[in-house]
Amino acid sequence: MHRFTSFAALTALSVAIGGCIPMQMVPISSGMTDAEFAHYTGNGPCTIAGQAFLRTRGGDVRYGAGSAVTLIPDTSLLREVLRVNSTAGSRAQLDPAVQSQWTASLRMTQADGEGEFEFRNVPCGDWYAESTVTWEVPTSAYTTQAQGGRVAGFVSVTPESSPAKLMLTY
Repeated sequence: MHRFTSFAALTALSVAIGGCIPMQMVPISSGMTDAEFAHYTGNGPCTIAGQAFLRTRGGDVRYGAGSAVTLIPDTSLLREVLRVNSTAGSRAQLDPAVQSQWTASLRMTQADGEGEFEFRNVPCGDWYAESTVTWEVPTSAYTTQAQGGRVAGFVSVTPESSPAKLMLTY
């Protein structure tokens, strides 16, 4: 069974509000438990595939072509980082030991021209993926304005549900 939930709208709101408030770095000194960390290191039998895209107000679809896609274990550490980052004006800052643990558990790939991506040989379990979908819109003869933003979502994958499919969008 797949669990699809997006924090993209919440994060976009916190970023919009955060633009008006000075950013406060919130230290996080506790990381994943040893059991959580051990589960998400190394290879596993599962595959997670998906697509990063956004639909414009006019109905056009924009893809995350060439965008980096990060796969993060859905652990207590991730939940704390998301909680802190969704608070207006706050940004999580991991201490070096926690940062090392976090970095060792991340998986990264690049979306293709259609925004599609795939992570093979990952441990089965709960994951969170994020990417960006951006494009430029002309505002005058000489300037453009960036549109789009961050897309993210959760997925659970088991050997029976692999490959799990994940749509990263709003």
